[in-house]
Amino acid sequence: MYRKNTFEYHVGFVPDSNGRAALVVLLPQQNQTLTLEQAQAEAHKLLPKDAQPPSQTPEGNNQFAVERYTSQTLAQALPPEAFTVNNGQPGQFLLVYVKDQQGRITRGILGPGNDPNALINQGR
Repeated sequence: MYRKNTFEYHVGFVPDSNGRAALVVLLPQQNQTLTLEQAQAEAHKLLPKDAQPPSQTPEGNNQFAVERYTSQTLAQALPPEAFTVNNGQPGQFLLVYVKDQQGRITRGILGPGNDPNALINQGR
């Protein structure tokens, strides 16, 4: 875990000798919440440079919003199991924004795979 500006970052690593990050949880400090746009602005700073979104609009429901991406760089950097554990193909990853009851964002989760619920559980 580390803090930068008004955010706290929790990082999960893949079990390999390179110690690469596979999961990043972004938390506003001091129980603050964010608008979706504020959370996206901060979370997008963490994206690989070659990240390609299949759609420009986040999908989701009243509990979370999700952006789906692919990255060839990420596919080469992480082992295939990092993606398949969350029902994804190598290179597929998500940005999931968890909402409170008022629809404000309480945390963002960046991780490999294609299953937002699995990623939310990993990012607790």
